[in-house]
Amino acid sequence: MNKNTAKQSVYLIMPAVIFYCCYLYADIIYAVIVSFLFSFGMIIFNLVKRKRIANTQILGITGVAMALIAVIYTDNENFYYVPALVSNCVLFVFMFVLSVKKKSVLHYITKDFDIRLINNIQESDCLQLNYLWLIFFILKIISKVTGILFLDFKVLYWIVFILGDPMMIALAAYSIFFINRKVKKINLT
Repeated sequence: MNKNTAKQSVYLIMPAVIFYCCYLYADIIYAVIVSFLFSFGMIIFNLVKRKRIANTQILGITGVAMALIAVIYTDNENFYYVPALVSNCVLFVFMFVLSVKKKSVLHYITKDFDIRLINNIQESDCLQLNYLWLIFFILKIISKVTGILFLDFKVLYWIVFILGDPMMIALAAYSIFFINRKVKKINLT
């Protein structure tokens, strides 16, 4: 794992960890605000230090901002996940369109991570993985709908967290393993 990949992973997971720690000791609104401020601070830090903002950071802070609005206006903790649900639906449609256009979902998702193996492989070699990513987003959508309707916030939080960034990182790692194995088979023949 290169240094940039490790940093991007921290950017993905830290706001969720900070949110939950604050949620345990304070109200959900304060937890979302602290998570938003951390995300915003990381964006400013990246902008000053690297002169660019990662796609994952923009998606993350947008999601946190929409979640804050949802919680404030509905006064229901589980509605914290409605913006994420909408985002998952939009991403699913976007990934479906990428798949129809024969574009690699993995190339799009890992663009900020600067993974040499993925940068050096053709998108056409990754198209089989699109189905896995589409199933992943369907699972995220189903879990959020079911959770919003039937679960309490803490249980729902952990389900969403596990199916969120950690599962996405695991899926990206599996995808890289899949591609690496495919490249080795091509090189052997």
